[in-house]
Amino acid sequence: PSKATALSPMHCWALQGPPCAVLALAFALLTEKPSAAMQQLSPRATLLVLSSCASATLLNILGMDAIKQLGASSMQLVGKLNTIILLAFSMGFLGEHLPKEVLVGTCFVLLGVAVFEMKGKGGENQKQ
Repeated sequence: PSKATALSPMHCWALQGPPCAVLALAFALLTEKPSAAMQQLSPRATLLVLSSCASATLLNILGMDAIKQLGASSMQLVGKLNTIILLAFSMGFLGEHLPKEVLVGTCFVLLGVAVFEMKGKGGENQKQ
């Protein structure tokens, strides 16, 4: 029996791209009037739409490559830390004041990430 190989990030993206595009087009046609949208489409708006599409595409490709490099569990940790980083930025730049419960919860998440990372590194050393 042949051993199954994992799909590369580009293969995954190529498989999910067409169905996503069809669904997005169907939703747009069901909820918007194409003629009204075309009347409002200026060169500047076109540039903004194209740059938004390009950045979303690049973000998807880089995200899938990061998952391939780091692994799914590490990406879960990055996702949890992303929320904490957003909280820190909102406090620092926007002057947000968060309840103590939120800050205590943030500390618990960071502690959990630290424990998970230490256990993961300990498990790798035992395998070798």
